[in-house]
Amino acid sequence: MNELSDSAKIFIPRSIQRIQKIDKEAFVKSVDKELSIEEIKNALTYNGYQMNQVERLMNKERTGTGTTIKITFDDVKNRDAFIKLGLQIDHMHFPAEKAKQKVNPQQCHSCSIAVYVATD
Repeated sequence: MNELSDSAKIFIPRSIQRIQKIDKEAFVKSVDKELSIEEIKNALTYNGYQMNQVERLMNKERTGTGTTIKITFDDVKNRDAFIKLGLQIDHMHFPAEKAKQKVNPQQCHSCSIAVYVATD
């Protein structure tokens, strides 16, 4: 029986994978564009956070980088601690907020029924 358990693969549906990923993400808004991603990563590692990815999101017009930063952490504990304390770089402090799931189901724009989405 132990021989079979070593070769077993666990399948996690994509919907659950997205939920697990969202639980590890945080957003920081109104971060100066002069602050580079490397400076932000250095500040996070200096404060003891373990993260996978730091990226600056595009602005509304999609013409360049914006002032919002998305941080993906290794685990939920790092993300929760970061949200409580925020991003601290030198003497600047930026509050953080956790990523939220969409709670509204998609619905048809023709008849407003939330069972399907209209294709035309």
